[in-house]
Amino acid sequence: MKFYDWIIATKAYKKAIEDKTKRKAISIQPQILPNSRVLDVGCGNFYVGRELIALDQSLQVTGLDRVRFPEIDRVCHNGHLMFKLGDAEHMPFEQDYFDASYSITALHHMKEVHRVLQEMKRVTRPNGRIIVLEDGYVTRMGKFALCLNDIVHNFFKPNPSLFFHFRDYDGWTTLFKKLGLNLVSSNLSRIHGGRMLQYQFNLASEREN
Repeated sequence: MKFYDWIIATKAYKKAIEDKTKRKAISIQPQILPNSRVLDVGCGNFYVGRELIALDQSLQVTGLDRVRFPEIDRVCHNGHLMFKLGDAEHMPFEQDYFDASYSITALHHMKEVHRVLQEMKRVTRPNGRIIVLEDGYVTRMGKFALCLNDIVHNFFKPNPSLFFHFRDYDGWTTLFKKLGLNLVSSNLSRIHGGRMLQYQFNLASEREN
């Protein structure tokens, strides 16, 4: 834990995270209406939530994670960011409580991915946006590279997940369809110097008019 605290305090780490999370926040922000209550599933240190608030201060973002990371108490003080310690498979929120929800490269760490998506659907109002951003692959070697990259980046975190439920594009879209999540739009980007893929899926729990 002390080594992890040292890593996240370095300037190089902070700069890398800042660049990465700004890109992710800019990507998902157009899907979220102003004045929305938003859920960040597997929020970690709340980096993306902070960047979203910087883009639109009318938002109220609640982070949910099974681990309370060191920075949480410091950043959740302005009324725009709130944190809830809990299990994403059994979310401590009422039905239709949020206007939008998102998960940023966290679902592959969940034991029961389908259950987490069902919970996101439950707590997000009908036709509210559900956004999933996940690393993807095309070949078996690509999947192996994703797992190896994930181990390296998460080894020193407190209570690291041992699940690596990566899927290709068809794997994700098949799961969404099975759960009654309608694919509104999607896009693909390349990360880590173009060596790896990242999908963004913009979903709605009911067919939009």
